[in-house]
Amino acid sequence: MLERASLIALLLCAGAASAQPPGPMPQQGRRGPPQEAFDACKGKSEGDAVEVKSPRGQVKGVCRMVMIPSEPREQEGQRPAR
Repeated sequence: MLERASLIALLLCAGAASAQPPGPMPQQGRRGPPQEAFDACKGKSEGDAVEVKSPRGQVKGVCRMVMIPSEPREQEGQRPAR
């Protein structure tokens, strides 16, 4: 009986593993600048001022290969420095 239960568990695990789509594993968190930061500086010179719309509102920044925000964004649960 125990052998039968072990065999069933093994087959279920093998079936679940083969059901996963091939390819890279999805990332648990985004790292690096968002695509909008790259797009904002496309065709611009280093040091040009740019602005992008984000879910948190308008963000102003400067091009340094990618847009760097002028003001660091607030971290969750932290107040801005004064």
